Parts: sequence; structure tokens; C-alpha cells
Amino acid sequence: MKEAPTTYLGVDEKRWGKNTGWIKVDDTICVTTNDGNERCPHYNTQSDAESSLHSSPHSTPPIHLLIASYRDRLCPRTLHNAFSKAKYPNRLFIRIIEQRQPNSDLLDDQSCWDRYCEEYNKSCSQYSQNIYIHNVDSRSSKGPTDARSKLSSLILYDYLHPTSPILSPVSPTDYCMQTDSHMDFSPGFDTSLVEMHGRTKNDYAVLSTYVSPIENTDRNEVEVPLLCMVAFTATMRNWGTKACRNLRTPKLTNALWGAGLSFHRCHGELNVPYDPYLPHVFDGEEVSRGIRFFTFGYDTYAPDLVLVTHDYNGHQGNPVVHTWGGNKGENNNMLRGGEGKEEEGKGFLDEVNRVWDMVDIKGLQRVNLLMGINNSSPTVASKIRASRYGLGTKRTLTQALDFMGVDVVATHLSVKSEWK
Repeated sequence: MKEAPTTYLGVDEKRWGKNTGWIKVDDTICVTTNDGNERCPHYNTQSDAESSLHSSPHSTPPIHLLIASYRDRLCPRTLHNAFSKAKYPNRLFIRIIEQRQPNSDLLDDQSCWDRYCEEYNKSCSQYSQNIYIHNVDSRSSKGPTDARSKLSSLILYDYLHPTSPILSPVSPTDYCMQTDSHMDFSPGFDTSLVEMHGRTKNDYAVLSTYVSPIENTDRNEVEVPLLCMVAFTATMRNWGTKACRNLRTPKLTNALWGAGLSFHRCHGELNVPYDPYLPHVFDGEEVSRGIRFFTFGYDTYAPDLVLVTHDYNGHQGNPVVHTWGGNKGENNNMLRGGEGKEEEGKGFLDEVNRVWDMVDIKGLQRVNLLMGINNSSPTVASKIRASRYGLGTKRTLTQALDFMGVDVVATHLSVKSEWK
């Protein structure tokens, strides 16, 4: 008999708070109705995934994999891992924002696709219709949040132009998946993630966490990372993970979301796109998007299995990948890559570029106004929250912060006073 699911609270009271050790967690938060059935928010009794997942690769819902790569020599291996380990690789559509330096001799600046074809798959042409790479000069990079916003724009473009997509038509009931460019996957990860999403019984579920190290790939780990803590720097950010063991279903979290793995229906990407006006934002990226998901009615869950892993040592040990932070002195009007022009013939950034100069508040100040950390301009904050990249109407910001267990004003002020 499988052991009861548990979650870890911490090893000592000084660092982790009053409660420590492992405690039992409920299998579900769904409500049992009079007929004895469970009902969860946005529960679909017979989704397309559940009805067709194992019937035919042609009827299996597509997965649109979004990757922001910055001078990453591990990107070709990630492509290999994704295509070779998917059960239905032809239903996997990969969009990459590839930021590299032209005319560089470094391996880090070589084409992800070319190296994939040369080093991993001589028959790579079989997947040429399953991948789109948008190249950006790394010298004009404005950080991970900016790059990922371009991926959201790509998804929106292909949704709005189903007969002439840049890569592939996008349906709201398809699956969208975000991860990094230095990853590995368990065999059959694509269908396993769809099945896992189905176990939430919640069509507005978002599977997200800080993923396990690559050494845990396909080891059938019973322990999975759990995002549940925040810290304050110049804003609010995720702080590490705790853990869960022996989960039978994904575990609801307190609305914290991680950029290293996000898996949800594509209506989540369409309803809650990345804000393109956050150049050079690193801290604040994840908590703010988690709050936005929550206010739009989405629920974030920790995965109940380790299906995606991250090469922490191989990536973070390479100093080249950390150089994006040195570009902060550039003109913020330069949203686009290269010489300030998007790839010719592709219009997925047209709307963002058109209004870029009209958006007064960008970057970290915009994040803090959204989350209520900076209350100096309530009128501007209200405008940001009401924008396309702001908050939803299903739940309020106050409800989100209460659910997270955070007092942004008191906590941030106390942290700032300790710095002095």
C-alpha cells in the first residue's frame, strides 16, 4: 500500500517557523456533492485529453513548448531530450526565443537548431515543422521576463491567425508548457503531464514548481519540490522550495508559480500573458504572474511526479549565461532584438512595439505597483491592474495576498528597516 501523502514544513523553528517536520496532506480539495461525486472549479467531466489521450497521436491535444534561451550551449540537448522522449513528438510544437551574439566563436552563441541537427539528430528535418526560433541579438537582451513575453506574443499570434500561423495554430484547449533551455524529461513526459493535469479535475489548473535537478531524471522520485515561500528584495520573489512525498494528485499551492515549469491549457497563456513591459525584471517575475493567474481564476498545483528536470550545475556554472544583466544601461525603447527590428515578415510583436513609448511605467516599478508593494501612485497602479497585463476579475489582489499569507506593506517595510 502506498504511503500517505505528506508535506515538509522545515527542519528547525528558527529558520522555518513554529511548525516543523512532515505532516499529512489531503488528497483533494474538491467538494463531494449529494450524488457522491467530486466537483472542482472548472471541472470538465470529459475533456478532450481524457477521451483521446491513448487513442491516436493525431487526436492527442498538441503541447506548445515555450523556451527562452540566452547564450545557452545546452539548448540543442534540450531539443533532443524533448523530441526523443515525447510519446508523440509530432504533437510537440516548440517556440524558442534564442538570444545569442552574432559573429561570436563561442559554443554558447551557436545555433540551437543547427547543433541539434549536427550533434543529436541527422534526421532533424522530420521536426522542421515543429519548431520556430526567433533570433535576438544577446547584446540587446532585457532579461528572462522580456524574452518570455515574446513567447506569449507568439502564442497569441498563432491563436489569432489559425490559417497562417508562424508555427502552428493554437486552440485554447491545447496545452502550453514553459520551461528553460537546459532541461531533461522523463520518457512519455508529454502524455504524463496531460494525465497529471487531468488528475487535478480542474481545467484552470496550472502545474508549476522549481523543478528537480537533472540527476533525478526518470528515477521515479516519490519526493517533489513544493513552492510555498516568498522573500523580499527590492520586490517580492519566490524563496526556495519545501517538498511533498507520495502525492496521489497534484497539490494545490498558495498561488506561487515558478518560471522553470508551467503546464496548463493554452487559454491560461492567452488570458494571462507575460507583461512585455518588464525589461530587466528578474525578482518579481514569478510572484507577480502567480498573483495574476490567481486573480484570473487559475489554481497553481505542485506536480505529483518528477517529469521535468533542470541542469543546475551545467547551466549556472557557465559564466556566459549570466551576462544578460550587464545590458541594463541600454535604451529601454529598444524592445526588439538585433538592430531594433523584429524578424522580417513576422508581426507578432507589432502591437507591443506600437505602444511601447506610450507605456510610462515599466520594469520593477510596474511590478511593485501591480502587487501593492509601492502605493505611491494609486491611480497608476489601478491603470496597470486594469490593463491587459494586469489583474483578473475572478479574485481580488487582497484575496490573492491573503491566500499567499503575505502582508506586502508590513513585511516589506520591516525588511527595508532591517537593511538600514
